[in-house]
Parts: sequence; structure tokens; C-alpha cells
Amino acid sequence: MNDERNIIKDIETLKDRVSGALYVSQSTLNQAVNFIPAVLLDFRKFLNITVTDSLRFPNDEWDQYLKKELKDSGNVKTEAEVDDIEFSQATINSVQAIKRRLAQKISGEKIIFWNITGGQRPFIGAVFQLVAELNTQTHYIAYLEGNTGRMMVLDENMHKINNFDYSLSPEQMDIKRALRLMGFDVKKVESTRRKDKQSIIPESDKALVAKAKDKFFEVNADENTKDFRTELVLSNKQKSEVDFDDVIKRYLGKEYINENYHKNHIYKFGYLLEDMVAYIIQKDNDLWKQILDMGTSVKLEFSDDSLNKKYANKPLDEFDLLILNKYGQLINLECKSGGMSGDVAKSTKYSTYAIAGVYGLPVLITPFTEKEKKNLPIKKIHGEEDIYGYIKSSINKAEKYNLKIWGIDKVREQLRDYLIPKEPDENTKH
Repeated sequence: MNDERNIIKDIETLKDRVSGALYVSQSTLNQAVNFIPAVLLDFRKFLNITVTDSLRFPNDEWDQYLKKELKDSGNVKTEAEVDDIEFSQATINSVQAIKRRLAQKISGEKIIFWNITGGQRPFIGAVFQLVAELNTQTHYIAYLEGNTGRMMVLDENMHKINNFDYSLSPEQMDIKRALRLMGFDVKKVESTRRKDKQSIIPESDKALVAKAKDKFFEVNADENTKDFRTELVLSNKQKSEVDFDDVIKRYLGKEYINENYHKNHIYKFGYLLEDMVAYIIQKDNDLWKQILDMGTSVKLEFSDDSLNKKYANKPLDEFDLLILNKYGQLINLECKSGGMSGDVAKSTKYSTYAIAGVYGLPVLITPFTEKEKKNLPIKKIHGEEDIYGYIKSSINKAEKYNLKIWGIDKVREQLRDYLIPKEPDENTKH
């Protein structure tokens, strides 16, 4: 082992050490785990392990997603520069077959960087055996911890060099790229945080959203008494006699009425709920620093136009708030101001998995506080038994499909727990 590798303390030093290395990875559903180390360490030579005849997985499509993004990022000039080792389904389960093919491909390389994150067990076993047997080359073995923003790197003796904290830049990753790596794209994003555009809420809407957020938590516990939240919920119902702008005027003041606020939409409270959540997130500077990209009303489509045509070019799904953090994790916040069918709850869960794999996090945000969520309130006004009934039904559906459920007053705290890195203890750091 080269003892100098014991002093690799950060990503930039590691990047210098692996300059010129061959980067080896295996085709997988979430190609972000293969793309992230490639752009972080600026690899230029690639070897992709793939399966040609799988009946369960479209490896050839996954490969194209990765190759297109490597070309777009400038890591390769053409997709053809990514070298493939193709295996049949029968041989990909053979450690010896994988070892034999890999040994031939890497024979002329001085440095090999093995990313085993997306690898199946036979591939990982073959890598470990091969590295142990070859002592004329320098090897690094990496595993990406996508939920923590750390990359563990081992040497050829299986000694941990370090757990490297990493952070992606807007040039390296955004919502569109994260989706394209999974075979999807964005049909429309209402607004997004990118580079110089730091605010997701239009300037003209900020005063309304800020004032509404403060007033929203002034709740009257009496079940027969109206309050700001109650009337906003009523304004969002079909054929409601309660007008959104009138509610704003009576509770906030006429100066907060904005005729252009989502003027083409009937159910404005739903958008106000999304904007209040976005505002809460943006006001926490430490939290906002952890967010690489955030979009509202993100309309999902396939990256393949021929597939979109099969669905009449209609969005596959729409995400109220989609967050991409600095280490590539997608968080889907479904802000429900009314009812949600079981199909929508199921869709939220499985769409999040489809766009992000196991690293995705689907969450239902309710207009209730965290305390109220445990003992749901009742409001009997305007002749209704309980105007919150539809929202309670949404919570029940979300529980059925194992979505996280957050009260609106705890969005900031919950996201801080997920997004702000914890200091590792000394036993795991090195």
C-alpha cells in the first residue's frame, strides 16, 4: 500500500490522487450514484458493467441515461467513450467470469477507482478478489452514502482511507439532471432556485406569503368558531361561497390582496400552502445553504419523447415542492390543503421512488401543527360536520402508504434533521 494515501483528508486531495484513473461502476436504477463520483473527481476514462438480456431491468436504458449526462457534463466528448463490458444474465452472477473479463480490461491501467455503490453482490465480490490478487496497480474502492453526503473510500488492503464529505455544485447537479439520470425530465417548473435566482417566491408575492404564514398559526380551538386557517380551507372547496381574496382582506388587510396571485387558478389556498412551506425553508439560512435546487409545481415527463407521445404528452405526475440537496437526494413535499385519494398517495410514494430510488423521500405536509396531528381538530361551521374531513382523509391515505407526515409548524425542524449534516463521531470519521 502507498502510505501517502493515509493523509488524504478531503475531496480535492483525493481528486488529485486519482487523476488519470479508470473509473469502474455497474449499471443501476439510480445512475446518480455512478454520476456523482464521476463529476466530483473529474474522471475521464470509464468502464461500465452492464447486462444485455435482463428480463427484469432495462440496463441498456440506464446506461444511456448515464452516458448522456457524462457527455453533457463534459467528462466525455462522446457517449461512445464510455467503455462497456457486457454480460448475459447467466454470467453476471459468476464471480469468476466477472473477474476474468475485468482483469483483461484493466490490465494496462495504473490507477483504478472502483465504485461499488450500485453493484450487485457478484460484482462486488469480484472486485474485492481482483484487487487482493493484483499488486502492480493502485486501487481505490468507493461506496457512496447518498443519504448522508459521504463517500467511503478503501485501499486495496480494505483499509478505510476516509469518509469524505462531499457537496455538489449547481453546475454538477440540478433537478432536471437528477431526473434525467432516472429517465425522466421536467415538463414545467413554475420556479426554481438556480445560481443567481435565489428566491423561489416572486417578489410581488412575498408580503402576502410572509403575513399569511404568521397569521396561519393563530388558531381558535373552539370547533364552532372561524379562524384564518378554517376559512382558507373553505375557500379551497368546490362551489365554495368563501372567497380567497375576501379571507385575505378580512384577516390580513386589504393591502395584502394581490389580484395576480395565481390568478389563473381556482384553489389558491393550495398554492399559498406550498408558498408558505417554501418561505419557511428559505428563511432558515443554514437550511437554505443545504439546498441545491428547489422547484414548485414540477411536472414530470419521460426524457424519451416517443414515450411522452404514448401518454398524449400529459404530465406523468406533478410535485408540489421538489427539493434537491447538496449531495443529490430528492425530497418530494406533497402539500395537501384538501383531500387526497389513495391513488394520489400511492403515486406520491412510487413516483418518488421512480425519480430517486431508495434515496428519495416522500412527505405529506398538512395544514395542521405537529401537536394537532396527534389529536386532529374538528370545525363545524357553514353547516358542515367537519370541514377538515378531507384533510384528515389525506393523512389516513398517507399513513396507509407509509409516507412521512409533517405538521406545517415542524417543516423547518424536520428538514434540518434530514439536510444539515451531523458531525460524525471519531470512530466513523476516519
